[in-house]
Amino acid sequence: MKSKKGAIELSMSTIIVIIIGVTLLSLGLMWVRGLMGKTTSLTSGAFDQADAAIGDIFQDVDSVLVISPPQMTISPGEVKIAKVFITNDAPTDTTFVAEIKNLDPENIDCIFTDSGEGISNTYNLPSGKQADFGIAAQVKGANAGKGNLLICNVVVTGIAGDNSAQLAVIVGGEKGLF
Repeated sequence: MKSKKGAIELSMSTIIVIIIGVTLLSLGLMWVRGLMGKTTSLTSGAFDQADAAIGDIFQDVDSVLVISPPQMTISPGEVKIAKVFITNDAPTDTTFVAEIKNLDPENIDCIFTDSGEGISNTYNLPSGKQADFGIAAQVKGANAGKGNLLICNVVVTGIAGDNSAQLAVIVGGEKGLF
């Protein structure tokens, strides 16, 4: 009588190899997904920093108020900072204050870094000089879906010229996902 033990062992070995192969493939795909998510986040951060650096170099000196970068992508819960540059083109010294007006306060918070509020500190700016400080922006609302555009208006009082500018915030995806 012939033994069928060899046929069963071959089937068990094949099944075990397939299970190990699927497990390793799944682990490899999860590792690649995590790596790609980190790469996407790192790339986005690098481009935001490059935009800010280019804005600092090529800021419009003809404008009284410049926000650099004027647009950024922020994931819900994340905080990013843009710079505000205010120039006094008047022949005399002037005192000014800036105010942020959130157009969608349920979904975004924008505050000045110098005061921690929606109104900046008061500055006395000599003629021909420039002041700079930051705006911290945070997407907070549950209704702020990916790809939405949120706006924070900045208005400066006490200085002549074009005294308003906007910070545009594009809502990004959840951190770590792509």
